[in-house]
Amino acid sequence: MLISGQSLRRRTLLSLLPAGLIARHALAQDFHPAPLPAGQTRTVRLAVGGVADVTHLAVWYAKYAGYFDALKADGITVEVTPFGGGSEWLLALASGRVDMAHGYFENAVRAHSQGRDVVLIDNILPTPVFLVVVRKDLANTVKSVKDVKGLSWGFTSFGSASHVVSLRVAKYFGVEQSAVKWLGVGGSTGFLPAMREKRVDVLTTSVMTGTQLIQEGSAVLLQDVTSEKAVDQIYGHPYLGPGMLTSHAYCEQEPFVVLKVTAAVRKAIKTVRATPPETVAKILPAEFQVDSLVGAIDLTAKAFAPDGEIPLSTVVAMIKDMTDLKLGKGGIEPADMIDNRFIHAVQAGA
Repeated sequence: MLISGQSLRRRTLLSLLPAGLIARHALAQDFHPAPLPAGQTRTVRLAVGGVADVTHLAVWYAKYAGYFDALKADGITVEVTPFGGGSEWLLALASGRVDMAHGYFENAVRAHSQGRDVVLIDNILPTPVFLVVVRKDLANTVKSVKDVKGLSWGFTSFGSASHVVSLRVAKYFGVEQSAVKWLGVGGSTGFLPAMREKRVDVLTTSVMTGTQLIQEGSAVLLQDVTSEKAVDQIYGHPYLGPGMLTSHAYCEQEPFVVLKVTAAVRKAIKTVRATPPETVAKILPAEFQVDSLVGAIDLTAKAFAPDGEIPLSTVVAMIKDMTDLKLGKGGIEPADMIDNRFIHAVQAGA
């Protein structure tokens, strides 16, 4: 039997891929999860790594704009549970207390290096979406990250994405880890009091909280880590930030549920990108309503990845970054950390 050049190239490519990725690639060619049997229902426990924070806007908008409620017609109920930070939701996902999560990819790398089953299924924000701010009373002497030596630098918790990004930014500017006093401030709710009470000098924080601190006069911007330009400068490669995560086990156990939740989040992203931020803000409840909300929504909406595709090359680069920072072990198989089947199915109109 003659084999076409295209078919031969495809077979050659597949022969170079890890077995797990070959299996998922083959399944993706005909990936159409069957709906739940009539009368059956599922409850999806979905974690987010922050309280009233638009870093997780894709999930919050899907919740409050009714996209998750619409899934009840398919027998699916989505329960969104906020956690104080990445370390907390990661433990919940790894222990099975939640089924899916919207959180930072760095946390997934750390979990995978510990042998835990965590997989990224949707690339939502290809940016850290963080601001590094410094106390306003220090602004005259701390004009660059190079000037932070000897100061205290706050973040969510050790091992969290804000910690990893802080270390990466410090390294880029030539600041040794030992030259800074690193402090976990206890999650997104700890950012404001930590800076206002001068318990930290420098803080890596969400756009929403960082903007609020700047507007009220408690801090000034030291380093923007939200833009594509900043990512290129500091990392030297594309980035995987907050995205939809779950486990391989849950993907195989409930593929229809994972697909429908992914599709609902993607619909929410599409709507937010096409809607004025002031209108989006009105959908969110009272705990979100601060002066920095509209600006944070605008920046986040512009940063959304338009299609959710997860490039394997970016996974490889980020694993290397984590290893270089001594926050992840070597030997991780990059292809085992992602599953593009669901986003491909959404792109195809599932």
